[in-house]
Amino acid sequence: MAEDMHVALKPGQTKIEGISSTSMDYVKEKVVEDLMTTQSMSYEEAENYIYKGGLTITTTIDVAMQKSLENSYANFSTLFLGATPTGDKPVAQDWRYFKWADGQGTGSLDSGLNILDENGQLIYYAKENIMDENNSVYLNPDEYSFEESGNLVISSKKFDIYAATIDIVDAYTVDDKLNFVSHNIGALNVGNNYEVIEKKGTKGSFKIQKSYLDKNPEMFDIGSDNILKIPAGYFFFQEDGIVQPQSATVIMDYRTGKIKAMIGGRDIEGSKTFNRAADATRQPGSTIKPLSVYLPALDLGYSAAYILDDLPKYNENNERWPKNWYEYKDIKYWGITTLRKSIEQSINTNAVTMLETIGTDASVDSLSKLGLIDSKNPENDSFISPAENNAYNDVNLASLALGGLTKGFTPLAMTAAYGAIANDGIYIEPISYTKVVNSKGETILEKIPETHVVVSPEVASLMKDILRTTVSQGLSYRAKLPAQMGIEVAGKTGTTQACGDFWYVGFSPYYVGGIWVGNDNVQMKLSGDSGANARLWSGIMTPIHEGLAPAKFELNPNLIPVQVCAQSGKLPSDLCSQDQRGSQIITEYFIPGTQPTETCDVHVKAEVCTSSNLLKSAYCPGDLIEERVFVLRNPLYDPEAKSENYEAKKLYQQILEDKVTFSSDELQQIYLGQVTFDENGQITHVLGIAISDLNYTGLLTEDYKYQIPTKTCTYHTKWHYDQWLNNQNQDNDNDQENNENGNGNGGALEDIINDVIENTQDSDEVPIDDIIESISN
Repeated sequence: MAEDMHVALKPGQTKIEGISSTSMDYVKEKVVEDLMTTQSMSYEEAENYIYKGGLTITTTIDVAMQKSLENSYANFSTLFLGATPTGDKPVAQDWRYFKWADGQGTGSLDSGLNILDENGQLIYYAKENIMDENNSVYLNPDEYSFEESGNLVISSKKFDIYAATIDIVDAYTVDDKLNFVSHNIGALNVGNNYEVIEKKGTKGSFKIQKSYLDKNPEMFDIGSDNILKIPAGYFFFQEDGIVQPQSATVIMDYRTGKIKAMIGGRDIEGSKTFNRAADATRQPGSTIKPLSVYLPALDLGYSAAYILDDLPKYNENNERWPKNWYEYKDIKYWGITTLRKSIEQSINTNAVTMLETIGTDASVDSLSKLGLIDSKNPENDSFISPAENNAYNDVNLASLALGGLTKGFTPLAMTAAYGAIANDGIYIEPISYTKVVNSKGETILEKIPETHVVVSPEVASLMKDILRTTVSQGLSYRAKLPAQMGIEVAGKTGTTQACGDFWYVGFSPYYVGGIWVGNDNVQMKLSGDSGANARLWSGIMTPIHEGLAPAKFELNPNLIPVQVCAQSGKLPSDLCSQDQRGSQIITEYFIPGTQPTETCDVHVKAEVCTSSNLLKSAYCPGDLIEERVFVLRNPLYDPEAKSENYEAKKLYQQILEDKVTFSSDELQQIYLGQVTFDENGQITHVLGIAISDLNYTGLLTEDYKYQIPTKTCTYHTKWHYDQWLNNQNQDNDNDQENNENGNGNGGALEDIINDVIENTQDSDEVPIDDIIESISN
């Protein structure tokens, strides 16, 4: 393992050769903050002291690790995609044409390849659609006009009209590496020499006074093609641009809190640039679930085998919410799952259910212990509490269970939080330097990280193991390090709504690392999923772990392995191994005192009709009845419960079941006023609703066919049963007749015995062995 970069920044030194300035800028920033606090300096005084005061700063940054990280980022696209980019689509961008579907906008391109947000609003122009080869903004003849007075009227979507400025929409290009490059274009530099004519949202028309144009004749030029051009001097233009998507990574030693390496952005040059690793707050998506939902649940005594049922949930508007990542599939819900599997497969419904169960107070308390919320000094964090904004805040299911926070968290903060799980439940404040010595050799700053207990070692160990299987057999499988290294990995991916942000935060027995990928403009969405971040994490961490000894996570010795039923979380009954899907008996680890003591009562036996797979009726033929093992939910799940015409459907099912027993006339009396019959006695309407409108429209779960049926077979009638009974009786009669005629087994046996007796009639006794041998032959 490479050594720390001791005495890295010597007096007057501002940069370490061979690495970018981001990590060193961050070190200096932290030293400035601490000098201001401990030495009562202003920002300017502290910064000047660093550069001119002869200080020596001992940082935590590992030069070799930082170089390795930067080398990986030089190959970002290949590591992220898992292959060298090809074609003409920019790397990781949602490069589909925009369209409306089910009230939502999908895709991002208009017909001119300009970029639209999810509401169809322009956020980037393709550079050739807004600027010429000289970087002048141009307007087509239909985008401007002149009043008789000589005022210039501009009515172009290339401008956004705000209260104090006229902003120009940004542009983009695609470089030779297939990177999307955003170019910021500033406000139109005409001072207050304009007047807004009309405005809707940020679009509309405005005019620039003739008097200003007369004084500034170079402000525009109109060519023979009537295209008006505004030269670059009248607005700011970021010619080099910024590569998108952007990314940030932090790698820490979670046992000490030392930041070992940091990337604040892709392809960023220069000093004091925006550090996305430490300063960019972004929604964490599903990476928040282990921190805000499941860690506090385990701490409250819930187990990894706790049962959560992935079923449809509905918000206050009676809309299905939340939806899972497999919403695009025919089966949108998986049904009964354990807490462990809920994390492994990042099931949104179960995260919300678990949060509802433990309460938001437990969630906020967990995030506070993990350093993500500063409840004593809320102005110092990015979490919005009800005290800060009672109407719009982060204490809600979407924010705390799914990571849809108002602002979000930084990659550094998320990395440190996961580090607490890796560090057996102890949070250690991330630090970038250990001490600062002045020109006299005196230590003026010594950085000792703040530490505190978040959860017990047993709780942390169990969560660590769950995150391990999230990589070994869950959605984060791409984060695995090469098998030959023999080093285990634990962690969790995260994707925000509409793919605005991708995350992976994970750890090995050596380091914890967090990676964020996203566009600086949050309205611009990514393609793919956060599995690419897990792949990127593996690509970055593989060379960093090169040469380290094989290492696995050690379970806390106090955890107790117990065999349980995966459908109930309880001790197995005899039926748990007879589940139609195969044995449901698993081994799970329990914190002492949380292991189950009750036996599974979820698995039950029931007799069903094999023709309909429904509960047997009184008239199902005996040869079609089979005993099976089912799961008994409490309450039983009814896929139709939220469907249209549900009450009519329920009544119709009851009528069909009664139809097996009662005649048409009797049914008309029983359901008088509720059911309409035609002249042939056939049902046409139930509760006024046509039978044709009572078709199945419910949402099945993956495990619904293994739930004990909620309906009884209505296919078989008394006629079917009588037919089967007659066949049974006829078969019995034939058997009896065959026996009487000597054609059955009984007659044949009698003949054999008589033959043996005849052959031995001269003897006083018939040997029994002869009879047995004859029967055998």
